[in-house]
Amino acid sequence: MGVTVNEPYMTHAGFEVPSHYISLGDSQIQIVRPPVMPTPIEEKVPSQKYAIETHFNIWVSKTARDEGRSKIGLKRVQIISETPITENVYTVLYNKLKEDLTNYTEDI
Repeated sequence: MGVTVNEPYMTHAGFEVPSHYISLGDSQIQIVRPPVMPTPIEEKVPSQKYAIETHFNIWVSKTARDEGRSKIGLKRVQIISETPITENVYTVLYNKLKEDLTNYTEDI
């Protein structure tokens, strides 16, 4: 499962590739409920939120990924919610990733 992005990507080394492939690959997904920070007595205690975070891997192409070539970058995606996230975590993360993309093809 991944996304082929038909937009230029600038690597950290300064090289621009015309398109690229983004996938979770071997990335870790963290699901946490960060602690609520103490507040002064007169303030309302904030609700504790839920967070999902991962770093998507970026390759020059899907072929490069399939051939075991090196990644050219990472894209951090984080979702913060007031309620527990009960949907499929992969679907939620990919949907959040695609919010920033305008020209892509899904590879399911």
